[in-house]
Amino acid sequence: MKVVLWKILDFMTAEYIRQIVEILPSDSPYFQSGVSGQLHPFDISSPVDRLDLALSDPQFGGNLVKAYAASGLPLPTDIEESVLLRAYNFLLNPNARDLNMALAFQIVLPESMAQRDLLRPLLICRDISLRSVAELCSLNPEVVSIFETLFWNCLDRKQERPYIARICQRSGLAGATGAERDRDDLGSQLLRIAFHDGRANFVLVAAGVVTAPQEKLPTNKLYDQIIRGTLASAAVGLAAGSVSKSSNPALELALKIIAARKKQKMTDQKVMVIFGPMLFQRST
Repeated sequence: MKVVLWKILDFMTAEYIRQIVEILPSDSPYFQSGVSGQLHPFDISSPVDRLDLALSDPQFGGNLVKAYAASGLPLPTDIEESVLLRAYNFLLNPNARDLNMALAFQIVLPESMAQRDLLRPLLICRDISLRSVAELCSLNPEVVSIFETLFWNCLDRKQERPYIARICQRSGLAGATGAERDRDDLGSQLLRIAFHDGRANFVLVAAGVVTAPQEKLPTNKLYDQIIRGTLASAAVGLAAGSVSKSSNPALELALKIIAARKKQKMTDQKVMVIFGPMLFQRST
């Protein structure tokens, strides 16, 4: 059986993962390397456990090729998808001329955290295409497609809320310390916003990314849009227990907005108390 079903889709799919798992032997390097990272008992001889491991791994494609490259074994001959083959060959020969593959692998390096922190939440938003994500992140669309296929499998599975919640949580603060933790706090916050709201504009506002609006909005509507994004960002952070300035940078501004609205409401009430009777008499 040749596993080529998803080639026309340009991203990893759950069905394709199932097909690959079916042809992998139980002693595959992928399963061997995956056992050590499991937080719960994992039976490598169980087809169900092997499938669960693969389907819960957002980096299935990348981990698969890395495991085989590290073991020195070739990929199973039934796997003919070009991105997986290119990634495997790139790992065996990093000097190979495959610029987009090199750029996709660069995104997962520690020094690319800022770029990765924006790319991942945008990819799970429900109102934006892969090409638009690439434009916002100043990347070639193929680089984003490779990254999604190897390291952030989500485009085919946005409706699987438990899976998206799990990969967002897993990609939080693991391994971050000091200044990296502050940056990773923002990355976690952006993932929470993308998961709970699903709109790219809210992610961009929280990330401090300014983009030209697709249509020219009146100033008051643009202002309202920014306010809603700020309040939503702060609310998502509070729901997750983030109250510090570093973990919830939108909170301070949101509190100022709420205070200003309360003050305006009190002023409006005083005006109604003073002028309300006169307005009522005039109308009658």
